[in-house]
Amino acid sequence: QVEDITLEYNVVRHTGAGIKISGWDDTYPSQQTKNVIVRHNVFADVSKAWGGSGYAFILLSGPKTVTIDHNTVISPDGAGVLTVDQSPVEAFTFTNNVARHNVYGIQGGGKGVGNTAIAYYFPGGTVTNNVFAGGKASSYPAGNRFPSVAEFEQHFTAYAAGDFTLKPGTDWEHAGTDGLDLGAATAA
Repeated sequence: QVEDITLEYNVVRHTGAGIKISGWDDTYPSQQTKNVIVRHNVFADVSKAWGGSGYAFILLSGPKTVTIDHNTVISPDGAGVLTVDQSPVEAFTFTNNVARHNVYGIQGGGKGVGNTAIAYYFPGGTVTNNVFAGGKASSYPAGNRFPSVAEFEQHFTAYAAGDFTLKPGTDWEHAGTDGLDLGAATAA
């Protein structure tokens, strides 16, 4: 069994995808994966150019109690931010993250993009206070932000140079549900 995992304060660069979390082993008998926290990580250059889908987060087979909070995802050409398939995820939280929406944003196998995927795969879950640059507000729960990609890039100190700390004075400062800045705490 995989349980009680916290992955935080990492920088992951130049990869075809980010983190895959499976609820059950697909080959051997297992217990359900549960209590996984992914927070304050920077995923930089998550791109299909590196041989994957470009999703920062992949959830399969219904893990339980997954929290994805305060991550910064820089994905110039990824398919989306998160994809989920096979089974719903009980007790899911996705908050305070900043990312480009790209084509699919949050996508669920057989359930489309945004609200329809969220309703099916994350029943009773929380998806709020995130930035989906280039996405459509009408496709997601209220309480998320949808700047243009150009506006998204302007929130960082030196986006083109790979410095993803927030500029002083941005409206993402202290805007988290917990009073912290949106995205990863890059200084930590």
